[in-house]
Amino acid sequence: MPLPPTLAEQESIAEALGDADALVESLERLLAKKRNLKQAAMQQLLTGKKRLPGFEGEWEVSELRGRVNLRSGHHVLAQYCNQEGLGTPYLTGPSDFPDGAISHSKFTTKPTTLCQKDDILVTVKGSGCGTLVKADSTYCISRQLMAITVQEGDFRFIYYSLLQNASDFQDAAAGLIPGLSRSDVLGQELPFPPSHAEQTAIATVLSDMDAEIAAIEAKIDKARQIKAGMMQELLTGKTRLVSGGPAS
Repeated sequence: MPLPPTLAEQESIAEALGDADALVESLERLLAKKRNLKQAAMQQLLTGKKRLPGFEGEWEVSELRGRVNLRSGHHVLAQYCNQEGLGTPYLTGPSDFPDGAISHSKFTTKPTTLCQKDDILVTVKGSGCGTLVKADSTYCISRQLMAITVQEGDFRFIYYSLLQNASDFQDAAAGLIPGLSRSDVLGQELPFPPSHAEQTAIATVLSDMDAEIAAIEAKIDKARQIKAGMMQELLTGKTRLVSGGPAS
C-alpha cells in the first residue's frame, strides 16, 4: 500500500476525500427529500385532495376504457433479433427499463407491434407485472408488454395516476403465473379532474419535480465519479496535495 511520507499529507488526503464524501451524502439527503415531496404531491394532486390555483369542480372516477387505445405486444423470433443496432429497438420486458427509464440492448429487423413516443408501456406477463414506463421513442414490443395510447386527456397525467395506483395492477396480476388481461388494463379506475387543463397543470408540476430529481441524480453521479478519480490519484501519489489544493 503506497503511503505518503508525512502524517500531515495523510491527513490532508483524508480531509479532501472526506469533503467529497460529505458532498455525495448531502446530495443524497436532498434527493431523498425531493422524492418524498414528489410522492406527497402525487398523493394530493392526483386525487383532488389538493387543487392547483384556478381550478374547481367535481372530480370523477372512471375507467381507462374509452380514454385510451391499447395494443398488445407480440413475440419476435430469435433469428430476427440482434444487438448490432440493425432495425427497430426491441423491448422484451421490465429488464429494459429497470430504473424507470428505457435502456434497451436488442433490435429487430422484422418488428411486430410498435409503440410510439409518449405511449405508456405496462408489463402484463411474468415477473415485474404491472411495471410501467413512458416510451421516449418508437419501439417494437414483445408479448410481455402492452402499449397504452392516450386518446382523451393528458398522457402524463394518466401515466402518473397509473404509477400512483400501481398496486391495483399488482393485485390484479396476482397468481401462480402473474398476468394482466386487456380487461384488467382497460378496466383500471382512476380519478379525473373535470378539465383537460387541470390534468395538464398537475402533470406539469410533477414533470418539473421529476426534472429536478433527475438533475440531482446527475450531480450525485458526477460527484461519485470525481471522488473515485480523487481516490485513484491521491491514494497512489499520482497527484500530491499542496497548500491551497492539489498539484500534479
